[in-house]
Amino acid sequence: MKTLGQRIKFAADKIGGLDALANAAGVKRATMYNYAKGSTEPKVSALVEIAKHTGVSVEWLAIGDGDVLRKTEVVVKDASLRDIRRYVWNIAETYWEQLPRRTKPDAFADKFLEMFDYLLTREDLKDDAVSEVIQFDAEQQKRASGQGET
Repeated sequence: MKTLGQRIKFAADKIGGLDALANAAGVKRATMYNYAKGSTEPKVSALVEIAKHTGVSVEWLAIGDGDVLRKTEVVVKDASLRDIRRYVWNIAETYWEQLPRRTKPDAFADKFLEMFDYLLTREDLKDDAVSEVIQFDAEQQKRASGQGET
């Protein structure tokens, strides 16, 4: 992706779009849309918040170089092992049920791990967060496969 706006849109898609990203990063909705259009350049502090909430690396987001995903260890503050196991089950079962049937196992596994890593970085690790992430990604997969078209 050549432009900062394209990278911001990509990052936003990981958590439900520009509105969700604006809310998570503490940026006004209109400002986030201006960042994505390229009409306003974000401050470094805004880039850090965007990266923090989407799991992308600040370097990639800012200049387009380096690894897209952050390479840091995930730290879970308030989740028990029981909670984590429940999230794993919810993601696996729910996501699998919502995906197009022709989804390849490798693609499922990659997306599953991406969602799980993202969920563990969220401060509000609740069941509705799991459902939101699963639903959003499943809808993206359906649209990409042509099944979401009416």
